[in-house]
Amino acid sequence: MSAFSPAFSPSIDSEVGHYPVYSPPPLYSIPMLLLISVVVFAMISAAPGGPMAAFEENPSLTAEDIARLEQLMGLDQPWYVRYWNWLTQMVQGDWGPATSPNARCWR
Repeated sequence: MSAFSPAFSPSIDSEVGHYPVYSPPPLYSIPMLLLISVVVFAMISAAPGGPMAAFEENPSLTAEDIARLEQLMGLDQPWYVRYWNWLTQMVQGDWGPATSPNARCWR
């Protein structure tokens, strides 16, 4: 038998479109997107220094000022509340303030 005999030819089921790996149903993508968003949120939250590092180095801020800023930014809430707020802002396109003055995030 040669390598090109019908016994070795791929069947119709082995085409790319028939495997769920290549074309998953849309419902498979929802848990995957949620998992990716949890991983991204965890990486952002675990960044060295945290979001308050820039404020903590300022000698003119007191501990009360830093606590007030943490409350204003929502950092005093549990992680699941912060994740839900972050996720809803990401879905709505509110990705935070622009880094340069008078600049739009969307061009």
